[in-house]
Amino acid sequence: MRVEIVPASADDVQSIVGKPDWRVRGLAAKLNGEVLGVGGVTYLNDGTVGAFVAMKPEARKYPVAIHRAGLKMVEMFKSLGLHRVVALADENIEPAERWLMKLGFEPVEVNGAKAFVWKNK
Repeated sequence: MRVEIVPASADDVQSIVGKPDWRVRGLAAKLNGEVLGVGGVTYLNDGTVGAFVAMKPEARKYPVAIHRAGLKMVEMFKSLGLHRVVALADENIEPAERWLMKLGFEPVEVNGAKAFVWKNK
């Protein structure tokens, strides 16, 4: 069975991350109707546009689907006319930084912490 990447509904997001305190636009990865993960953009209260991904542990069995979803997220950034998107890599997930860089994010330092920025070129 193939993992489907579809627009995320509010229920999809809530099933993985609970009710967010910010606006979200994203994608959901589903297998047989079950949400394995969600990702997309968040519009934070300070005006920052951030990228996020949240997955169930079993989603890691599908690395090709994860990457396919990441590529679709970048296409979404472009179609929304976004110029700059900020992300943080989860330090507990070894390939997170590499994956962000494959998607076109570049590492930057913000207040002594490492972040990643995608810019529409």
